Amino acid sequence: MRDLDTIDSELRLLAAVRRSIREHGGEPSSRQVDELLDERLAHRGPGPASMPQSARSGAPSLVQRVITRRLAVSSP
Repeated sequence: MRDLDTIDSELRLLAAVRRSIREHGGEPSSRQVDELLDERLAHRGPGPASMPQSARSGAPSLVQRVITRRLAVSSP
């Protein structure tokens, strides 16, 4: 089984590829993303060892950073 950091890296790459496909008028498949998310879910465990290194270090996740930026932009 691959580690979470590798899976997360592939998810980021696929997100960029999907964005490019949409920008060019295509309709990207979600099959690969679903498979990676299933693989990531299989890693879930009872403790912090099941989290990627970035999460264990206390660094904000990509999702947390995006939400924070969007809230800052949308605030009057």
